[in-house]
Amino acid sequence: MRVQIKPVKNIRFTLAYHERKVKQGHASCLDGDNFLKDPDQLTTRDKVYHFQRLVSLNENVTKPIIHLSLNFHPSQQPTDQQLRGISREFMEKWGFKDQPWLVYRHADQPHPHIHLISTLIQKDGKVYHLAPRDFSRAKQLVKQLEKSWSLEFSKSPEIRQDEPVGPAQKIIYGQTAVYPAMRDIFAHVIDQYRYTSLEEFNAILRLYNVEAHRGKPESALYKHRGLLYRVLNEKGQPVGSAIKASLFQSKPILKNLEKRFVQNQALREPHRQHLTTAIDWAFYKKTPNLKDLTIALKKEQIDALFQKDPNGGLQNIWYIDHLRKTVFDGNRLGSNYSANGITNRCEYKERQKQEQTQTQTQKQRQRIYE
Repeated sequence: MRVQIKPVKNIRFTLAYHERKVKQGHASCLDGDNFLKDPDQLTTRDKVYHFQRLVSLNENVTKPIIHLSLNFHPSQQPTDQQLRGISREFMEKWGFKDQPWLVYRHADQPHPHIHLISTLIQKDGKVYHLAPRDFSRAKQLVKQLEKSWSLEFSKSPEIRQDEPVGPAQKIIYGQTAVYPAMRDIFAHVIDQYRYTSLEEFNAILRLYNVEAHRGKPESALYKHRGLLYRVLNEKGQPVGSAIKASLFQSKPILKNLEKRFVQNQALREPHRQHLTTAIDWAFYKKTPNLKDLTIALKKEQIDALFQKDPNGGLQNIWYIDHLRKTVFDGNRLGSNYSANGITNRCEYKERQKQEQTQTQTQKQRQRIYE
C-alpha cells in the first residue's frame, strides 16, 4: 500500500477541494465519525465549523489538520462498503478513533484511492504530536489491512499479464477508470493505425479524450525524452493526473513510437489518394464550411480534427481514415488539404454560393419587370 500523510494549515481550503470534486461528480464523501450529525446529513458549513471549533482550542499549532490518502492497485476495485470499513479500522488503530474524521473517495486517478481528513487538536485542546514512528506505524498498519481485507494496495500501477483488454471507449473524466481505459485505447490504436508523428498519433488519441504529452522544451521530461499520457475534458483541456508511458505494459514510450513513425511511412502511402479523393468529392458536392466538411467525411468514416488559433482561424488539420486505418497531417497530405488550403476552398465555395444566390435574385427581378 502507498499511504501519504500530510499535515496542513487550513481546513477550509482542504474541505473546499474535496467538496468541489463532489459537486463535479469526481468524488463522494463515503463516511465520517464524531460529528454532531450523521455524515450524510452534514453540510460543508457543518464540517468546517466542527473542525474549526477544535482548532480554535489551540492556535499555537501551525498545521492542525491531518490529510491522508490510501491508494490501491489499479486491478483492485474495492466497494464503498469495504472502503468505509478500511477507513474506520485505520483511524481506530492509528489512534484517531475519538477524533472527527471524514473519508472521500476520488475517481480522478487511474487507481482507486481515498482521502482521510482529521485534526490533531483534541477536545481538551491537547495536541497529537506526530513523530517519525507514527508514520512508520501507519505503513505497518496498511500492510495489516491489506491482508485482513484481501486487497492489494498500490505499489506500481503496471498492468498484469492476464488482465483482459476490452473495446476502446472515450474517457469521461470522473466517470471512467482511467488506467484500464487508456490500456484498451493503446491496444486499439498503436498497432492498427498508421501515423508518422506524435501530432498524428495524438490526433487519434484525442478522439478518446487522451493526449500524449512531452512537457515543455525546457522541462526535464522533454530533455530526457519522457512521455506522459493525460486525460482531456470536453473542451480539450488536460484534467487529473498524468500517467507515465513506461507504466503501461505495451510501453507506448517515445522511443517505441518513433520506430513506428518510420515503419508507417510506407504502409500508409497506398491510401493517400483515397483520402484526397474523399475530400475533393466533399467539396465537389456542396461543402461551404468546416461543419459540412466534417459531416461529409464522417459518412466515409473519416474524422477531421481542427486546431484553431486564438482568433478562431484554422491553424492545423488532421484526417483519420478509420476504414484504412491511416492518419495524415493536412500539411503532409498536400497544400490543398492543409489548414490554409481548406480555408481557401471553403471561402471559395462560399463566394460561389453567394454569387449563385445573387444571380438567381437578379433573374427573378428581371422576370418581374418583364
